[in-house]
Amino acid sequence: MYVITLGSETLRAAQSGCSDAFRCLYETYQPMVARTLYYLCPRDQSLADLEQEVFLKIFKKIGQFRQESQLSTWIYRITVNTAMDHVRRLRPFSELGQWIHEWFENDEQAPDTQLIRREQVGQVRLALAELSPKLQAILVLRYVEDRSYEEIGRILDIQTGTVASRLHRAHQSLARAYARKTAAREVPL
Repeated sequence: MYVITLGSETLRAAQSGCSDAFRCLYETYQPMVARTLYYLCPRDQSLADLEQEVFLKIFKKIGQFRQESQLSTWIYRITVNTAMDHVRRLRPFSELGQWIHEWFENDEQAPDTQLIRREQVGQVRLALAELSPKLQAILVLRYVEDRSYEEIGRILDIQTGTVASRLHRAHQSLARAYARKTAAREVPL
């Protein structure tokens, strides 16, 4: 998990419309936004456009930020919601889960183990693509961004109990989808 903070004076200046302060906000949070979009919308050619859309929303709404949560939580929420809206629009063409391929790939394994692993990762990618954007987002926030249940709840604006149940549902859905994918690949003799 990455803890990022922006000074309160810089935040107030950004809320007042200071372009230098907003540039500082952008430079501070851009890596987090880019990483989150990459994991939620992998292999998407419009990641730069999505990132720009996120920061445009932040720029327009920064005056509404009431500091009831951390600024990073507020920015995550805008980022996740923007990504989920984008995925819903492009759902049939989305290849969510590409990140898992890179995550599991390890060059130190024996070639036959690498081949088996790549095939498994491919099946997981296909299974992930079947999940709803809500379930994909919760998996990314938990396992890629290493967010706590409480942080995920604040980012997605849901109760901690809902985070737990949605994460459980995501695990079950992923397991079922993975089982379907692997069963479909088995060839009867």
